[in-house]
Amino acid sequence: MKTEEDKKEPLVIGLAFLLDGRIVPVDNKNKTCFVLSVSLQRQGSAFKFENKTMEVICYEENKLAVTLGYVV
Repeated sequence: MKTEEDKKEPLVIGLAFLLDGRIVPVDNKNKTCFVLSVSLQRQGSAFKFENKTMEVICYEENKLAVTLGYVV
């Protein structure tokens, strides 16, 4: 679902799950990553990138790595 922050219709192509149940999707078209609560409500502002986001992984309790094409 498009929000006021989105310039284009979102294309979520990767998800990470935090240990507390929150979900972190990456939106390829809007070049963003954001956090959803367990009730699927967006928390805070989206993280914006210069390149299109590809994938996200949680590698510690609250640390994420996001791939941006060929860049991590």
